[in-house]
Amino acid sequence: MDLLSMRNFKKDTGQCLWSTLIDFLRVYAASEGKGALDRMSDIYHVVDFETASYIFFHLIEREHKVPLEEIQDAMFRVGWLVNSTDSDMAEPWPLVMALLAHEINSEFNEVSPPKKSDT
Repeated sequence: MDLLSMRNFKKDTGQCLWSTLIDFLRVYAASEGKGALDRMSDIYHVVDFETASYIFFHLIEREHKVPLEEIQDAMFRVGWLVNSTDSDMAEPWPLVMALLAHEINSEFNEVSPPKKSDT
């Protein structure tokens, strides 16, 4: 995640990418232990299908050049609940979003920018 992806996400959705991912992580963690339908309902109130597709799109667009429509098609095909397919390529999009959000959070926690000197 960088400033350009945040800016482009804001332009397309009107939402802040950073706060959307934080809210997603908060709800994802708080819903642990609930049934799958209740958990996905909680998550969907924070990040719906279209918003999630823009998150994926803006985080990978410059490096991988995957069109938004292709991302949405893949999300639709894998669905939003765990399925019987035993493959990393068939993980439901909310699980992929959780892994991605945790990874971004870890990166920001590991890297602290140097403090600007007083001038």
